[in-house]
Amino acid sequence: MSYPSDICRPIPSSETKHLALLKYPLWPPIEGCSISDGIQRVAHLNQNDDCRTSTGSTLWLSSQLIITPTHDQNPIHSFGLPFGHTVKKYGSCQKSLVESSRSGGGNRCSINSTKLRLRAAQSELKYLSRLSGPGARAGLLSITLSALSYTVLATDIEPSLTQILLPNVRNWMEDNPSAGKICTCQLDWNLEPDPQSICTAFSSDANLELTSDLNLPTESNEQVRISVRQDGLPTTSIDLIVSADTVYTVELIRPLLTTLTKLTTMSLKQPLIYIALERRDPNLVDNFFRIAVEMGFRATQVEHNRLRKWVDSMGWIDGDWEAVEVWKLCMKQRRA
Repeated sequence: MSYPSDICRPIPSSETKHLALLKYPLWPPIEGCSISDGIQRVAHLNQNDDCRTSTGSTLWLSSQLIITPTHDQNPIHSFGLPFGHTVKKYGSCQKSLVESSRSGGGNRCSINSTKLRLRAAQSELKYLSRLSGPGARAGLLSITLSALSYTVLATDIEPSLTQILLPNVRNWMEDNPSAGKICTCQLDWNLEPDPQSICTAFSSDANLELTSDLNLPTESNEQVRISVRQDGLPTTSIDLIVSADTVYTVELIRPLLTTLTKLTTMSLKQPLIYIALERRDPNLVDNFFRIAVEMGFRATQVEHNRLRKWVDSMGWIDGDWEAVEVWKLCMKQRRA
């Protein structure tokens, strides 16, 4: 699909990591989502590429590609993955979202005049020298889903949570008050997530100044009506789990998959799970999917040529993105 020449196109994150403030045009241009009243929406993302303490809290290629919308199939234009064309499978989906990029929606969105209520828990991943938990980096995934009217649960760990993610989300929500709600929370994959805290975070009004810890019982005095399963555990509706650039170290493979399992089992219906990664270490990536199958997941890779169409629309060349892969995960069976 071609777009007017005056439309701003995103450039690969490899060319923007040095920028302390990245002005990122949401893509593709869709009226009511990435375009509001004829004006293209731009996310203002603070970044920190200081590698002395970590690999930095910056935008990564996998985050850019996992949110690339589909056009030709008229699917969920509110979430950009090329559904329906898949290739490689590990192990022998329904509609319905939590985003992660080392780590996790809501309002109505119009799809072919059909109104769907979708909820997204999002977490993005950042590289850390210490392997303590998830991080959301600059928060592009959260902001994009918010523009598409999802309620988003965006998670990270300190110091990126309050230094990068929270300010970026605050700036976005202040400039776009009608967009979907984003709640910023702390979530450590190495610790047990608290189901009631997650339910409360989805149900509460977004606080653009404070964050909550999803590994701890909620201390909120707000009366939130929470559904309970037969075993007495709280449950909520999570429609999508999206994780970008999370597969990069063997120590976090099981914590990540365990967190995905727990988020899936606490949802009223099985969510879709999408993983975007750069295949830097083929053995590590293959090991991730081997363990995923052992833990009850089925993994299917989205066809590379399907992604190419959307990359071409941004004017990129193969060398900009060829190592990026997008995978769909789903549990082979619901676990009690």
